[in-house]
Amino acid sequence: MTMTITGFDRVRGRVWQDRELAETVSGVVCLDRCPAAVISTAAGGGAGQAEGTSSAPDEPDGAPYRFTERGRSSFPLSGSREVRVLTAASPEDAVVEERDPDGRTHLRIVRPAGSERVAVPYSDYGWAMSPDGKAALAFTTQRDPKQGRLLRFTRDVDGWKPDGAGLEWGTVSDVCLAGRGETALVTGARAALVRGMSERHPLEPALAHAAECALGTSAAALVMRSMDMQGGFRTVVHGLGPDGRSTWKRELATEAGVTAHPTRPYIGVSDGRTFTLLDAEGEVARSTDGVATARFVADGELVVVTSDGDVKWMPNEPADLAQ
Repeated sequence: MTMTITGFDRVRGRVWQDRELAETVSGVVCLDRCPAAVISTAAGGGAGQAEGTSSAPDEPDGAPYRFTERGRSSFPLSGSREVRVLTAASPEDAVVEERDPDGRTHLRIVRPAGSERVAVPYSDYGWAMSPDGKAALAFTTQRDPKQGRLLRFTRDVDGWKPDGAGLEWGTVSDVCLAGRGETALVTGARAALVRGMSERHPLEPALAHAAECALGTSAAALVMRSMDMQGGFRTVVHGLGPDGRSTWKRELATEAGVTAHPTRPYIGVSDGRTFTLLDAEGEVARSTDGVATARFVADGELVVVTSDGDVKWMPNEPADLAQ
C-alpha cells in the first residue's frame, strides 16, 4: 500500500506531496504553521522526497526531519535513535517520546532554555491538544497499562511544562480536549467526560467500545467503527449530552469522518461523498455534496477536502454553516 501525504497552503493550494512514506512513517505533526511538518520514522528506515522539492542532507536512521516545499532538512531534537515527535513548533520547542538503548521510555520536553525528561512506564504515546494550544494530555495507547496515567501539560511563553501528576487510567483509545483544555473526552475501557482533571462522568458501558471522539465546548460525539465479513464498513456516531449520556445515534454504512464545532452545538459527519451538519438533537442542519472529508479547526472554520481532492476553507459562523 502507498500512502500519500500532501501539504496544502490556504493561498497557494498544494505545495508538496510525498508518496513513499508508508513503509517508514511513524508520525506526522505540523510545525508552528502547516504545511511545514515534522516527520518521525521507524528506526532504520529511509524516507521519500516530496514531489517538486530538492534533496536534503542525510540524517541518522530514525531521526525526525522537517518537511516543507523546499524539501527535507534536519530537525535535531534528541540523541536517542528512537524518537517520535508528539508536538513541535521548532527544534527548541517540542515534546517527543524517546527510548534509550535499555528500552526505557521518556517524554522529553524541549524548551529554549533547555530540556527535561519525564520517565514513563510505557511507550506509544498519543498527544491531544486544546484548540487554543495552551493545554494537552499525553496518554499511552498500549493495552492494559496497569500504571498508565493521563499526563497533563500546559504551555506558556517558555514552552510546554508538566502540570501535576496526572490521572490514573486504564486502556485509552483516544482523547479529545475542548476550550482551554478544561474538558476532556476519553475513550477506551474507562471512557469518561473529565472536567478540570478531577470531575469525572463515566460513560454508558455500551459506549466503551468507541475508539474515537469529537469534542467542543457545546458538542461531543463518540465514534464506533466495524467491518463485516464482506469488507463493508459501518460507522456509528453517538451524540453526547453534558452528563456523558448518549442523546442521539446515527449509523452509516461507510467509513465516516466525524468532527465537532469548537464552540457551537454542531457535529459534522463526512461519508466520503456528503458533509452533514447535525445539531444538538442529531437533526440535519445542512448537507453539502461533493465532500470527501471535513474538519472544524480552532477558530470554527470548516476545512473541506472535496471529492476532486481540492482543499477549501468555509465560513466559521454557524448561521452560515447551517444554510
